[in-house]
Amino acid sequence: MANLARGDQVKKVVVFGSYGQLGTDLVQTLKAKKIFDVLAFDREHVDFADEKALRSFLNLKVGAVDAVINCVAVTNTTFCEEHCEETYKINALPQAVLAQYCSKMKASLIYFSTDYVFSGEKKKPYTENDVPRPINIYGTSKLAGEDLVRAYCDKHFIFRISSLFGIAGALGKGGNFVETMIAKAKKGEDLKVIDDQIMSPTSTSEIARVVCHFLENNLTSYGTYHFSGRGECSWYEFTKAIFSQCSLSNPVTRVSWKDFPSALRRPEYSAFDTAKIAKLVSVPSWEEHLKNYLILKGHTK
Repeated sequence: MANLARGDQVKKVVVFGSYGQLGTDLVQTLKAKKIFDVLAFDREHVDFADEKALRSFLNLKVGAVDAVINCVAVTNTTFCEEHCEETYKINALPQAVLAQYCSKMKASLIYFSTDYVFSGEKKKPYTENDVPRPINIYGTSKLAGEDLVRAYCDKHFIFRISSLFGIAGALGKGGNFVETMIAKAKKGEDLKVIDDQIMSPTSTSEIARVVCHFLENNLTSYGTYHFSGRGECSWYEFTKAIFSQCSLSNPVTRVSWKDFPSALRRPEYSAFDTAKIAKLVSVPSWEEHLKNYLILKGHTK
């Protein structure tokens, strides 16, 4: 098995949440590399909310492993707000089990967190050194997951990611923002899009590329990294960019998040500073993320 990639042996990598938006791209990207032996599992294989079942599954079905990647998460923020206990059982508590297992196996653990660990009050791109202060259940549950990963597994990579769009679409949300806007435009629907919440759109295929790079090159600079499309925009600006690249001329009206009263609080600003990870891997702009995604989906050429 030698000389497959930089003289490395085949690495056994386990991906949990393999059917989701991010997991789908990760499995596809990893399997394209001969250096990886990929085991892909989803919720039909093991109940992440059942700690005993998860421990048993790891021991009986996984065994010795080089890396564990966890994409399992409750991401519907409204659902999280209404189901706090269930959210923590998926987004936080299983991370302790995975981290302890990886520590025992001397394996790397990759955990995906979120821009929602921040309050949005800073108004300039968040760095890894900024102190998290989530303002909703989703954000607090993901931050708790981060803490458990750090507590139990030294060989960890925590990737905070933002405003995802991927080929498979988010299972918990019924798609992604890009496809929703394109569908609404083609139906001629009235489009009102928020212009005062700022973020960094991110393609899941780009995240998969980064993870593959870290594992393939045996990087040991463990810790927390911010990765997103470089730069920032509002959801309105993102929509306009989608339509521009797809040659759609539908009018879009700017609105404020304050026009949609909700008990759920979201950060008004959650763009990422990606300087740290840029020292290890390329960080394309969010416009490039979008361009490549639209080509892959057949919306543009």
